[in-house]
Amino acid sequence: MGLRKSLGVFLILTCVSCATVQPEPPSASLNMPDDDIKPFVDSPVLPEAQKKTPEPVEEPPALRFPDTVFAAPAEEPGTPSADESVEKDHRIPPDTKMTGAVYDKPYVVRGETYHRLKYVETFEQEGIASWYGGPDHGRDTSNGETYNMYAMTAAHKNLPMGSMVEVENLSDGRKVTVRVNDRGPHVEGRIIDLSKKAANEIGIKDKGLGKVKIRLLAPAGEKSADDFAPDAPNMAYAGTVKALFAVQIASFTDKEQADALANTFGNGKVERASVRGTTYFRVKIGGFESREAAEAQKSKMTSRYPKAFVVTE
Repeated sequence: MGLRKSLGVFLILTCVSCATVQPEPPSASLNMPDDDIKPFVDSPVLPEAQKKTPEPVEEPPALRFPDTVFAAPAEEPGTPSADESVEKDHRIPPDTKMTGAVYDKPYVVRGETYHRLKYVETFEQEGIASWYGGPDHGRDTSNGETYNMYAMTAAHKNLPMGSMVEVENLSDGRKVTVRVNDRGPHVEGRIIDLSKKAANEIGIKDKGLGKVKIRLLAPAGEKSADDFAPDAPNMAYAGTVKALFAVQIASFTDKEQADALANTFGNGKVERASVRGTTYFRVKIGGFESREAAEAQKSKMTSRYPKAFVVTE
């Protein structure tokens, strides 16, 4: 009996010593309070009160120009492209070819400036001819003569007084020779005003107007060596006179549009020109003393005005 009790106690102690030891929970091994353990959330959703609304960013006000500034510029016939180097004397009349020209002092009629020639070697021009008679018959001409509508004379805006000119009617080829002794016609699009007799002989008297071509028959006017000096006041076209340069950035048929654009520049200006019977208002940035300075300005404006080009003033 005693032996059985001893054996039972031995077996119980043996089972207790062989029992599996359970590991401690992670919280105990980390020695971290329970209230510091937070669940992991991929994209926490904050309460509305904790959400921050981004503050609006104020954009700078956009620059605004008059609407007319952005109107499409007109395309003049023969307008040079941006990569062409063009230098045209604005004093040369439209549709005119001439050589060896020496300019005299310009004159102004009704706000328009006309550049008369002191001397010219060759001169050709196409345009509209008109004639004048009755009311002007017997009056003084620009060179001091008495106008005679029955003589073979004419008025021209640029040619030297005394120039002998052949006038051809382009509709039928009829020609007359006239002597320039007056100034005019100061009407846009017209290039020569014939006497009544000359107009009758060329066949335009009854119609009043006619498309003609005029050609200088011999060099006209007077010149001297001083006309081609660097400081010549009459600015010889074929000489070595120092010129000013400008950048033409646009051309409009509407003067208000041209003025609006020119006024956005401190040195902007508008020049009027007639090309094939259409009036254009050219916007230029002027006053550059060298072509290099004008080209540098053009380069700065090419992105906005890709067809800008340099001209002489």
